[in-house]
Amino acid sequence: MNEAKELEGIDFDWFAFDIEGNIGIFATVGRGAVPVDVLNSVEMHEKISSELHTPNWGNDAIWDDYAKSGLYVFDWRDESYARIRSPVVNARFVAKDAEKIPRLRFSFKVKSEVYANDF
Repeated sequence: MNEAKELEGIDFDWFAFDIEGNIGIFATVGRGAVPVDVLNSVEMHEKISSELHTPNWGNDAIWDDYAKSGLYVFDWRDESYARIRSPVVNARFVAKDAEKIPRLRFSFKVKSEVYANDF
């Protein structure tokens, strides 16, 4: 998959590291911007998402599940991703093929909104 159109209407979660090595999850809600690097590795992002412990799948408490896993949580809101949760624990997320996960040039601790031109 290498076109954003293929993800239109599909709730897709992708991952990125910040400049401090923290990892964030970005929920597109079927219309959020997605970096080109992610479009080239959709299956990997889907696999990472499927391996997370999410007992609250299907309701808003899933955001808390992600935060408990050590993730910064961003949700698409009209024109940007808004940070809606911060990690409950200080954890470094380790994934197979981690070198394919995009690295963004800012800190998730500082930036509460992420726009498409930020990646």
